[in-house]
Amino acid sequence: MSQRDIVTTQDGSPTLYSRQYGDHYHSTYGAVQESRHVFIESGLTCVRACSQEVRLLEVGLGTGLNCILTAAHRAGRSVRYTALEPDPLPDTDVERLDYAPALGAAAFRLFRLLHGGPWEIDFELEAGMTVTKRRQTVQELQGPPTFDLVYYDAFSPAVQPEMWTEAVFARIYQCCTPGAVLVTYSSRGSVRRALTAVGFLVEKIPGPPGKREMVRARKPGDAH
Repeated sequence: MSQRDIVTTQDGSPTLYSRQYGDHYHSTYGAVQESRHVFIESGLTCVRACSQEVRLLEVGLGTGLNCILTAAHRAGRSVRYTALEPDPLPDTDVERLDYAPALGAAAFRLFRLLHGGPWEIDFELEAGMTVTKRRQTVQELQGPPTFDLVYYDAFSPAVQPEMWTEAVFARIYQCCTPGAVLVTYSSRGSVRRALTAVGFLVEKIPGPPGKREMVRARKPGDAH
């Protein structure tokens, strides 16, 4: 039996409600609206890259909506997309998510390819976009400065506080290139303070429908 319930959000697109965490995967005001505003319009379109390639980290692959929207809005740039998800959706939940009405048939085909793709190795989602799905927690993240952009999309600090600590953001900071951007839907004071404490330059910007503010943070330095 699934531990997740399908919920139709106000823009007509579906999301999931996790009984384990008592939280939704996306805003009930509009799943697609939120993802576009927070991660695409406030993140992807703001990244300065030294080349036509964006190296992107998502913390919390979830339904894969942010990944599919990135494919649709990358504007000709190639993307290397690394997604951390220690608790992948089972096939039964993937089958119940119908994004076709909200995203169109082509994007929905990519949604199926994303979830059907292998774990722990690179695969081509479409020409110019490579995806690596890792069954890994953000607490295990390590490595040299690699990422130009971070989508931080964990469950809320209220229900998953261990995901929003200085220690977590320090790991991400280490793995980001100079000038890298991190975007998240949360604007909670404790989140802003944790990001600031590890070195990010933090700003509050207008949030998606139903949320007054969100956070965008930048690692100091010039982007290559």
